[in-house]
Amino acid sequence: MAVTPASVDEYIASFPVEARAGLERIRALIHQAAPLVVEQIKYGMPAMVIEGRHTIYFAAWKKHVGVYPVPKAPSALERDLEEYRSDKETVKFPFKKPVDWELVERLIAFLVSLPASE
Repeated sequence: MAVTPASVDEYIASFPVEARAGLERIRALIHQAAPLVVEQIKYGMPAMVIEGRHTIYFAAWKKHVGVYPVPKAPSALERDLEEYRSDKETVKFPFKKPVDWELVERLIAFLVSLPASE
């Protein structure tokens, strides 16, 4: 994306259907977990702000949808995320296989629950 989008809607609309579906689902799960979330575009991607802090970023790429930053999670969740980790605080869900939406929901619940200092 060459031009920074003005809104999350504009960001999502700029992607092919496959990516848009994943982005919309992640967005909906964030709103479900944090109904008072405020949406912004920061660093050229959606930034979901909870209680005045940028908590969850998500973005689409050529082969995956990513969620950032994802610090080390409790052991059961971390084990389940292991195959999706790429960098220290990056989780990628590839388009080539079905997304485990229950896992994404657990991930978002964890991210929403983090204290402001995280």
